[in-house]
Amino acid sequence: MAKRPDRTGPCGPTEARARLRTAEAYLQSAELAQIEVVRREFTTVAAGNAVLAGIGASDSICCSRLSRMHRGDDHRDAGQLLD
Repeated sequence: MAKRPDRTGPCGPTEARARLRTAEAYLQSAELAQIEVVRREFTTVAAGNAVLAGIGASDSICCSRLSRMHRGDDHRDAGQLLD
């Protein structure tokens, strides 16, 4: 089986803080979209923003603890990095 390329990159406290702020903004947006459910599409937007908040939080944790974060398209790999 071929070895998969490394899909991580360096990061540090500055990136961790920036990713955390972005994650918080996505989460707040998700919460607001869910409160203001005027159209059914808002629920989908809220869910999408909640997912993006989780990705940003994962990036922030990895930057703070590992000084590396996932940079690939498959977010399951980010979960392995968190493990």
